[in-house]
Amino acid sequence: PDHSIARQYAQRALQILEEVHEHGVRDAEVNAALAQLHLQENSPRAVAFANAVLRRNDSSPHARSTALFVAADDRLKNREFSAAIELLEEVNQIRRHPVQWTMLSQCYLELGDLTAALDALQQAVAMNPAEAEMRMQLAELLERVGDEDAAEENRRIARLLRAPGSPP
Repeated sequence: PDHSIARQYAQRALQILEEVHEHGVRDAEVNAALAQLHLQENSPRAVAFANAVLRRNDSSPHARSTALFVAADDRLKNREFSAAIELLEEVNQIRRHPVQWTMLSQCYLELGDLTAALDALQQAVAMNPAEAEMRMQLAELLERVGDEDAAEENRRIARLLRAPGSPP
């Protein structure tokens, strides 16, 4: 797929929202959208917009979950795993998405909690069972906790998913 068109639209959206923000519209939805777009651009401004949402008491669940995700991503990048876990756990109460569960698994793994890491990754795979890379990560974790049969089954499924002609 041509990602350049999507990138152009994202950059245009960022430009429009920046203009709206400069003109004084600073509600939670605008700040959450700016946080998400800045995250996609790897901009440090993402966290400032996310924090602006998190300081409000009137944010919609969508705006709050977006801000929590952006803040968690920042904590994960800064190796603040406990703080990231707290944020991701709250996100998971609002919405379900495999990426945030994968991030949660990574945090638990970094802290040495294999059981929690495995539980979180199993949630991610349950939400997106056709994702070969997650299946391989799950296989590695299963192997580490001693479940060789489940590990091999997930490797087998991952190989099938990676095979030519398998769904994207």
